Amino acid sequence: MTDEDPAPLIAIPENPAPNGGIAKWLISADQVRLRAAFWQPDGTAKGSFLILPGRTEFIEKYFELCGELLQRGFAVGILDWRGQGLSDR
Repeated sequence: MTDEDPAPLIAIPENPAPNGGIAKWLISADQVRLRAAFWQPDGTAKGSFLILPGRTEFIEKYFELCGELLQRGFAVGILDWRGQGLSDR
């Protein structure tokens, strides 16, 4: 298990992923994989948003918000907490 293994983003027609996203694994000190995703807007970002979902929520639930923030020129980062979404327990 490394942070070099690709992390997926799961899109469905009703909830497409914003274009240009990069998903990766962050490895904790105790070797647990946490899934994270990042988007950069076209051009220079006006600022950055870090979305920290509630319990039982996952990255894909926030695709619409990520897309809206990108359209407004902001960079976006989001993660699945430990044991949530595709992050390990």
